Amino acid sequence: RNLNLSQNQQLKPRMDAFTQFKNFNVARFVPTSIGGHFQNRSPMTPYLAAGVLVTLPVLFGYRRWIQGGVNHHQQDQSGKIVLITGGNSGIGYETAKDLASKNATVIITVRSDAKGIEAVQALKNETGMSDIHYILLELDEFHKVKTFAPRLKDFLAGRKIDCLVNNAAVWMLGERTETKDGIETHFSTNHLGPYILTLDLLNEGLIRDNGRIVNVASNVRAVFNFDDYQLKNKYDRMMALEQSKLAAVYFTQELQRRLRAKNSKIIAVSLHPGMIKNQNVAKQIPSVLLPVYALISKIVMKSTDQGAQTSLHCIMAPEVQTQGGKFFVDCQVKKGPEDEHLEKKLWTLSENLTGVKLN
Repeated sequence: RNLNLSQNQQLKPRMDAFTQFKNFNVARFVPTSIGGHFQNRSPMTPYLAAGVLVTLPVLFGYRRWIQGGVNHHQQDQSGKIVLITGGNSGIGYETAKDLASKNATVIITVRSDAKGIEAVQALKNETGMSDIHYILLELDEFHKVKTFAPRLKDFLAGRKIDCLVNNAAVWMLGERTETKDGIETHFSTNHLGPYILTLDLLNEGLIRDNGRIVNVASNVRAVFNFDDYQLKNKYDRMMALEQSKLAAVYFTQELQRRLRAKNSKIIAVSLHPGMIKNQNVAKQIPSVLLPVYALISKIVMKSTDQGAQTSLHCIMAPEVQTQGGKFFVDCQVKKGPEDEHLEKKLWTLSENLTGVKLN
């Protein structure tokens, strides 16, 4: 009220603009078929329409962010031999498909001949390549894992693999179960099995001198419970999964430390592939909630192709050869779980449980 005339004149254009904004009708800026629907509606309709117009780009941007990093290394992989556990489905299959399309020799591990034949044929059909093979492997039984290195050695016939991708895993089993070795299934399959496999291949000299070991883990913030790593006192499916994936990260870092101490040029890295649409998880969801899961997964989860990008980066990127022991997320080095004392403690536990040591 105390403004003088000159100040009022200066403010008038701003007040006019505010009035125009307040009376803004979004319906005029959308197609006639939609705009006509908005006419003579509630006074809130323009604001709802504006909310939709603002929300859609935000959701699109969020969706793009969720998709994560992309492997930009597309060089020919002729002469390279890559072994991928669990390569018959999920991100393992997508990893195998990408490498095969770039002329790599791809060996996938599967639990049955039927799955192996089906996956290899599908990969050959999709890539047009023929140098794709499978070997049987069951990671949840120690004695079966220990037979793998001799069988791989026979198959390679003097050759060596360039990269081992420990990709296979079990996910969030509803009830606590144990393997035939008396070990909780997640811990045995997701950590101890890959531990035996990796050390056996190293001890047999089946990994090339400048080869790579890529462990698919997760970006977990769990604490490894050494007092009850079997989760006998209190079982929780998420804890079982997270603990086994944390073990994969700890294993990677201690393995790299020991390789470096032996002056080996072989490097080990671990990675978080992101939140992936997982059929195994979907199977555990009540049927009435499946439509909700399908909708949420489209918004907040990666496809298997997108989830394979960080694995492919760790396999192919030249700079990774100097980044042994690192943890990767979206094709970039990130800070992951680290604790040298716990890593060494887990290594000792793994040795004692499996009877396998790095020679």
